[in-house]
Amino acid sequence: MKYVKEYFPYIFLLTVIILNIIIFYALMETLNLVKSGITSALIGFLGSILGGVVTLIGVKWTIKASFEGINLSVDRQERQIFLDSYPRKLRLMHSINGKLNLLADNIMLNTDLKAPSKDIELIKNLISDLLDESSQVNDAVFSDIADLEPHITLYFIPDYKKLFKTDDDGFPTLIDTQKYVKLVNTNYKLVVDTIKKIDNHKVELQSNYRKVKYNINDIR
Repeated sequence: MKYVKEYFPYIFLLTVIILNIIIFYALMETLNLVKSGITSALIGFLGSILGGVVTLIGVKWTIKASFEGINLSVDRQERQIFLDSYPRKLRLMHSINGKLNLLADNIMLNTDLKAPSKDIELIKNLISDLLDESSQVNDAVFSDIADLEPHITLYFIPDYKKLFKTDDDGFPTLIDTQKYVKLVNTNYKLVVDTIKKIDNHKVELQSNYRKVKYNINDIR
């Protein structure tokens, strides 16, 4: 049924041409205008038309088969690239998840008030590592980390530093506990939300791997 629909225009065109030739020939014969030379010419003309239509169909089929072959080859290459990159991407996803949890812990459990700068440096390093690793996975994962980054580097860290002053002994002292708690809780929630997003991306990656590995369609 598929091929009938595909080649119907050619079949219809060929049928119309043949019918027109038959009608024209019958009209010529009725009017006694048919001669042996005209008959031979008509047969030759009909043969050339048939040959042209067959050639046209053959060329179309060849071009279509070539494109299908190219698309199949490209699809196989893309699938193999995905399969080969899967182990590295999965390891990166695990590493990203671990660093996000460490980031959440340092934001929430940052109680070492005598050395706040030390915690800040660790948080900065974690953000840098997360951006680097997520850029090696895919755009979706990198976008989630990139969305989190300014909340930490442009808001949390500066606001965190403002909440401390140096006492007479030279030690940093928290000056507003209420603002500190609010700041920590807000940013902790942002990190936790990002962890959930990364977990969803990891599940999606694993699902796509199984579909590609076992030739299942509907890859997301």
